[in-house]
Amino acid sequence: MFSAGQKVNKLMQDFFTAYFNERDYKAAADFLREDIRWIGLGAVCNARDRSEAVKFLQAEIAALPYAVFFEYENVQSMMLSETAAVFLCDLLLKKNKDGDDSDISIRVMAACNCCDSVWKIAALHVSQANMGPETGDFFPAALSMEKVAEVESSINRQMLGLLNRSIPGGILGGYVAPGFPLYYVNERMLTYLGYTYEEFVTDTKGLVMFLGTFSKIFCPGLRLGWVAAAKDVVSEYVKIKQSADLHTSNFDQGIADAYMENYDLDKHVEEIKALYKKRRDLILKTMAEEFPAGTEWTHPEGGLFLWLTFPEGCSADKVFHKCIEMKVAGVTGDAFYPNGKTDRNMRINFSNMPEEKIVEGVKRMAKAIRECM
Repeated sequence: MFSAGQKVNKLMQDFFTAYFNERDYKAAADFLREDIRWIGLGAVCNARDRSEAVKFLQAEIAALPYAVFFEYENVQSMMLSETAAVFLCDLLLKKNKDGDDSDISIRVMAACNCCDSVWKIAALHVSQANMGPETGDFFPAALSMEKVAEVESSINRQMLGLLNRSIPGGILGGYVAPGFPLYYVNERMLTYLGYTYEEFVTDTKGLVMFLGTFSKIFCPGLRLGWVAAAKDVVSEYVKIKQSADLHTSNFDQGIADAYMENYDLDKHVEEIKALYKKRRDLILKTMAEEFPAGTEWTHPEGGLFLWLTFPEGCSADKVFHKCIEMKVAGVTGDAFYPNGKTDRNMRINFSNMPEEKIVEGVKRMAKAIRECM
């Protein structure tokens, strides 16, 4: 007798076998719910229901009909309820079963649902696991088997930017109970999927939770967030919150409430957006002037940070310690990866410092990079 977790693992293994090994799109599609959400990069690797997923599978397998062999790594399955689960794993894909040529590591995240004692995949996101955000952390598995350089030119850069500033995949859907779907989504991914917020709420029958925080739009030290959801969902949140830390500081809530009662928060956000844009433009300009050749960085459309990639052979850890000696710092990239396999990336902030210190900080970091090359 298999446990629910074992059934979820077998479901995914059978799906991978049909998809990768057997290259049978009909058999693979049998493991998908009718309302499957399949998130990838590009129009052909994106499905809002089973019929669209079948078209994608059929086209992808026709283009690459050879068997692809796979090995599991870092498998995790988490039961949300008796009928809902989240499955995570890394897959090593290769064309030659006994060799190591053309190996590609992909990351799979799936939401699985049991209905009438049958487990099926309700939502799926497949991404290439060993690429940094500067070139595309979210890359369709179908295209990953080809040379990355040959494929990148065909990718819509705007879509790539949307995904790189999203939660992994941007949306994850599943069922926490029969007839009760759960979706996590952000506004950029809604744009990418072609939805307005109102359309998405309607399409998901209003079962949407909206989460936010004051820490980035009001006061960085005020760790105060909110959730807007159906009353029965909020009541469950309250139970979890009470078991974790009883409740959020009344004083902090009072500060936020008093500010919004007496001042215009939207106007404040517009003011800091203008300030952060000015500082972002300055740091990008200074990096272009100061950083050594081979150093790459993102051009963020929002937020407070950008992502550096150092030249080949230049260790982020060594750069970090050299920067500390020079009284400047960033956060090494390995802190943002579950497998900690990167040593060429660093996240740096541009919102906190005045303009003269931004320029000086970039110059010091440029010197540190050169000394570590």
